[in-house]
Amino acid sequence: MTTCVHCHEPFEPKRPHHKFCKPSCRQAHFDAHPLTEGTAATVKTLRILKSGKVSAVVHFGQDERERALKLTPGQLVSVA
Repeated sequence: MTTCVHCHEPFEPKRPHHKFCKPSCRQAHFDAHPLTEGTAATVKTLRILKSGKVSAVVHFGQDERERALKLTPGQLVSVA
């Protein structure tokens, strides 16, 4: 048994790394705690797809684990 990071209700996680009791709590938490500039991350894989779009696998550091990179389809994202 563990406690949801967002609503603080006890729940039984389906996997050991789960921190939220339901998807709506996860989304609400990340909406309330947006990713900030200067967040440390490493691009592990970068591929150009047949469609011309880019697929990227990004790993965040230990300190950034509680945050999520939220992308919207069609949104342009710059990586410095």
